[in-house]
Amino acid sequence: AASNILLIGGNAKLHNFKTRFEKEIRQFVPDVFPMTVHLPEDPDTYAWKGAHLFAVNEQRRGTLLTKQMVSKQQYLENGHQFCNKR
Repeated sequence: AASNILLIGGNAKLHNFKTRFEKEIRQFVPDVFPMTVHLPEDPDTYAWKGAHLFAVNEQRRGTLLTKQMVSKQQYLENGHQFCNKR
């Protein structure tokens, strides 16, 4: 079930989009599950900024991305289950 939903992109800036989205998605998520919909101040650039922070931190530490990456060779040798382990 959905618990945290992040609205990004230009469409998220449409008038009452968050309210309409919450109302419509709630029809598919039972009331027993908590659901929070987040709308950042600037949904147009939010994903880019998050990727930028990830890349900057990766350059500093050099480990997070490396631990999550799966090479084509690893995928071909181990299949999609290897991705789940990462």
